[in-house]
Amino acid sequence: MKIIQHRLYRDDSTAYPFIPSPNFGGEIQHKFLVIHYTAGRDAQTAINWLINPRSKASAHLVIRRDGSITQLVPFDKIAWHAGRSAWKGFINLNRYSLGIELDNAGVLTRHNKKEYNRWLSWFKDEYDDSEVIEAVHKHETEPRGWHIFTPEQIAAALEVSKLLVNHYNLRDVVGHDDIAPGRKIDPGPAFPMEDFRACLFKGLEC
Repeated sequence: MKIIQHRLYRDDSTAYPFIPSPNFGGEIQHKFLVIHYTAGRDAQTAINWLINPRSKASAHLVIRRDGSITQLVPFDKIAWHAGRSAWKGFINLNRYSLGIELDNAGVLTRHNKKEYNRWLSWFKDEYDDSEVIEAVHKHETEPRGWHIFTPEQIAAALEVSKLLVNHYNLRDVVGHDDIAPGRKIDPGPAFPMEDFRACLFKGLEC
């Protein structure tokens, strides 16, 4: 994996899929990496929304549950993924951060028949117990159900994040819930942010 002219390429110099979003601004000042979840049915649904001019939203990358990666915005351009945000003295993090969206349904509600061992998303898809963890978000007090991220997603996110951190000399990796607390809750407690950050910035083998 490598970066050529702010686009993502494989080691054999074939480009990763690129579906350009019109929802981007000027030149980015590279400082941070922000991790999100899509809170949707699947990656293609998220991509379709993020390339729709009506959404006024985008991210640099979307990572599917099988680990495959699609780029929507070149890494030198501002993607509209952070919204109202602040981190370490910086405000409006779109101008300073690269954004990665992970295909994930987000918060899930237990089916009203507990013996059914199923969970419901906001868009009414069902998920099995094996796809869910119950955990307390760091900005909340009560446990909720959270859609897990797949090992393939985490591995792909870590690989591309290492590349981005090194290529653009990024200072930190954060969640949307870090830079917009009270407004956003992604990527939530199902994402291993502490270990992920340690792998990127503390030289741990992961």
